[in-house]
Formats: sequence, structure tokens, C-alpha cells
Amino acid sequence: MTQGNNIVRATTTRRSGLADRRFGFATEEMHFAAVIAECGGTYVGVQKGIPGVAETLVLFNSSVITPLGRPTLAVARHLFSLAAVKARLLESAEKFKPGGQIESKE
Repeated sequence: MTQGNNIVRATTTRRSGLADRRFGFATEEMHFAAVIAECGGTYVGVQKGIPGVAETLVLFNSSVITPLGRPTLAVARHLFSLAAVKARLLESAEKFKPGGQIESKE
């Protein structure tokens, strides 16, 4: 069995609401990674929020390459959707000109 088949099997194996823990991902994280990959980004992780102070954020990298690397973007977990990820990636891409230069707002 190949690694790819194992990952597919892990997404369908449930143990107390979690995916097979051999791969280190909970089902929700696998969902985040799949949606972000569908939009052309790369899943980074989840930044846990503090109740009443800060929201939990889903972090992902853009495919846009700048002189400083790839921008890390975020969507609040409660707002996470395919449309929200696409919007953040498009917003990020619009801020950078070809060649990795940040556009001026002037």
C-alpha cells in the first residue's frame, strides 16, 4: 500500500471523532488542508485563540513568492470556507506585482 492510499484511508477511519492519529492530523485539520490545497495554498496550522480575547485562526501560505518568502495568511476558524480562503489568496496576490514587489496604494 502506498503512502497516498494510507492518507485516503486515514481520512475515512474515525476514532472518537478523530482521523487515524498515525498521521498526526485531526479530521478538522485534514479538511482545512484539503480546502486550502484546492485553492492553491499550503496549510500551515491552527493558531489557538483565547476565549473572549482572540479568535482561533487557520494559517496557510500563499503561492505568491516575494523577496521575503511566501506570505502566511489566516482565516478565522468560524469563518473558514472555500470562498474565504480563495478571497484571502486573491487579496494577497493583488498586493504583489509580478517580480515580488509590493504595490503602493498611492
